[in-house]
Amino acid sequence: MSQSSPDRVLTEALEHHKSGRLTEAAALYRRVLAADKDHPDALHLLGLIAYQTGNLQIAASLITKAIDKNYNVAIFHSNYGNVLKDLGFHEKALASYDRALRLEPSSALVLSNRGAALHDLGRIDEALASIDAALQYEPNYPDAHFNRANVLRDLGRIEEALEAYNAALKIQPDHVKSLCNRGNILRDLGQLEEALTCYDAALKIFPEYCDVIVNRGSIFADLGLFKIALESFNAALRIKPDLVEALSNRGSALANIGHIKEAEDSLRRALELKPDYVQAHSNLLMSLNYSESIAPQEALAEARSLGLALSSRSVPKFACWPFLSSSKKIRVGFFSGDFSKSVMGCFIEGVIRNLDHSLFDLVAIPTNPKLNKSVERIKTLFHEWIPIYGLSDYDAARLIHQNTIQVLIDLSGHTANNRLPVFSFKPAPVQVSWLGYPNTTGIPERDYRIVDAITDPTPMFNDFATEKLFRLEGCFLCYKPLSDAPPLEVRPHTRPPVFGSANSFSKIGASTLRLWAGVLGAIPGSTLELKSGRLFDDPTKCEFVRRVFASYGIEPERLLLHGYANSTKEHLSFYNRIDIALDPLNYNGTITTCEALWMGVPVVTLAGDRHAARVGASLMTAAGQTDLIVSDHNEYTEKVISLVADRGNLSTRRKTQRERLIESPLLDDVRFAERFGAMLLRIFYQHKFLSR
Repeated sequence: MSQSSPDRVLTEALEHHKSGRLTEAAALYRRVLAADKDHPDALHLLGLIAYQTGNLQIAASLITKAIDKNYNVAIFHSNYGNVLKDLGFHEKALASYDRALRLEPSSALVLSNRGAALHDLGRIDEALASIDAALQYEPNYPDAHFNRANVLRDLGRIEEALEAYNAALKIQPDHVKSLCNRGNILRDLGQLEEALTCYDAALKIFPEYCDVIVNRGSIFADLGLFKIALESFNAALRIKPDLVEALSNRGSALANIGHIKEAEDSLRRALELKPDYVQAHSNLLMSLNYSESIAPQEALAEARSLGLALSSRSVPKFACWPFLSSSKKIRVGFFSGDFSKSVMGCFIEGVIRNLDHSLFDLVAIPTNPKLNKSVERIKTLFHEWIPIYGLSDYDAARLIHQNTIQVLIDLSGHTANNRLPVFSFKPAPVQVSWLGYPNTTGIPERDYRIVDAITDPTPMFNDFATEKLFRLEGCFLCYKPLSDAPPLEVRPHTRPPVFGSANSFSKIGASTLRLWAGVLGAIPGSTLELKSGRLFDDPTKCEFVRRVFASYGIEPERLLLHGYANSTKEHLSFYNRIDIALDPLNYNGTITTCEALWMGVPVVTLAGDRHAARVGASLMTAAGQTDLIVSDHNEYTEKVISLVADRGNLSTRRKTQRERLIESPLLDDVRFAERFGAMLLRIFYQHKFLSR
């Protein structure tokens, strides 16, 4: 090369680099370094390509050499800070950005990146100040608007965050990270179509953006379109086979369509790659509830493993609660991943409405910003609404502690948006599990789990939980029927009997299918109708179910598989089509059982060997229908046969069941709230006494 050749080659390389032709650019940078191994710009730019292609260690080495050769270039320090940030060395990254700012104090790029590093360190106010300074120097810098949006999101300032993402996209419409994160917020808000629009736009720009492909799949999973969701997760895994988010979401989707073994394999693979991946572990624990091959002791061991791992990482813990005796009222926090679910309105609204508000201050702690009419209605029942969306686990725990919550009740367990690590910091002196999850959470900092004497009979069931079981008098649930239920329709005696279930198909394991096929076989002419969200909109799933029943000698025409119901009224009208509801064995229905009873349909349930398999027995006892609780498969079939034999009695049940249900403990929310309040007083004052 001549004296000027390296500069000409470097210029040519930069053109390739700017146009995204990284291979060609890298070859030319190496050519410069072959002539001058200490060329700082070539070292830096080759390091930048290594950073852009995910080779962080190589990037760090090359950019460090560039800095050694020319310390006084701000962009060298800034890009080295980016590498350190992505390696997880946030304090060192911040120091590198500060060195860059000493060289170039008005650099919007460095100020913005510095703000992102401060954000990662949890220094939120400083982060926002640094990014705002960047925007003062360069108001049209899209990355600064993007970083600002991320900080605002984690401050819970959702509308402002959306405005900041919009600002970035107005300046640079192809800013894919803003499209992705804007979509994420819209998804969390429940605006799924708008979120999909963002994801689709991002994938047009960057078709192999795996995070977006996974998030797009999650939208379809939220909609119950699990086949389409799986296509997305599998597409991401073809690009990046070790992407743990795709493996975890794939496992959850497989569990939801009843492929439990495949789900477990996918989730365990995610945990092999990332042992501290809490969401994958939660998804695994949720899927194990559907498994017929997992004993309660095995599920306990898996939950305890996660709980101990979370506990060891969640430091420092809160160990002092001066507010234990600071007020006349007990402050009770209800912590939920999704207050918009119908289960919340059906099982929590009556409790909150009827608890003695002279004794309790009731605080809602949502982890999700989603709003709908149900949320707005429930929100009015609480004294305070304290969202933790966007906050780190520790900051969320600190906020709960600062708000002097004395009894913290988790309604989610290992279901979606659960934020279980928050509880591992012990932000409240008394922490309780109730309602949303049918098993132990495994969290050592949990004090109690609310059950009843039927779901968890003593003493054996005490050994299935890390929490102390508090057996509420009567049923551990109280049902509030939906207001827009359709009128009951009496079915003619002359028609062949119709059985049905509207439970999630994930609850319907091989043993349940075999039992139900036996019921059909024992009653000539009978039919079975199944409904499971959007699952049976998929012809391949329908064909699978028909093949299973055919293997037991049941003709395809004796099965009717229903697709998605577009309204609550349409969903509940399903029960007007059936004579008897069949409860799954291993994981009973809950809201589906209550809906069937409200629609006049008797439910046959078997009391099994774990909480999830005994919820039906508890609900039926509270409904005054213990005659429909059986103890084995033979009795299950015999019970159905005996009900069918007296069609007149079935008609009478349908006509009178709603009135009898109204008078039953299952719907007595005033009495239930009294019992629930007495339980809260007991566990709180017991803890207060023991803490002295």
